[in-house]
Amino acid sequence: MWFTDDEKLDIGRRVYTHEISKEQACKEYGISITTVVNYVKLYLKAHNIPAIPEVMNTKGVEIPNYQEMTKNELITELMKKDIEIARTKKGYNVKANYSDFKSNLIFSFKPRRKQPSKLAFYF
Repeated sequence: MWFTDDEKLDIGRRVYTHEISKEQACKEYGISITTVVNYVKLYLKAHNIPAIPEVMNTKGVEIPNYQEMTKNELITELMKKDIEIARTKKGYNVKANYSDFKSNLIFSFKPRRKQPSKLAFYF
């Protein structure tokens, strides 16, 4: 099916505002999910809406006020962030409690499987 630009924008708007789901739009208009996503992107671009929304501060997550910290407190916070980044890169899952750096490590790797012996003989 061929749709005009206004119809494409309308389909994109309906999906973006959750008036209908992507699957419902596929059935209703006889198009693929990829086409629906493209229409949503077209709608976002036409109305200058960023495709990735800004991250809002969620409840329970405290952002430290760096303006009120002393030099030593700032250095400590910087070290905590560096440790968190390094652990993330190595694949560790770490709880958010930094009071004791040596504890709270959870290793997330799978042990290697034991390979069968190549010298197995079958009679």
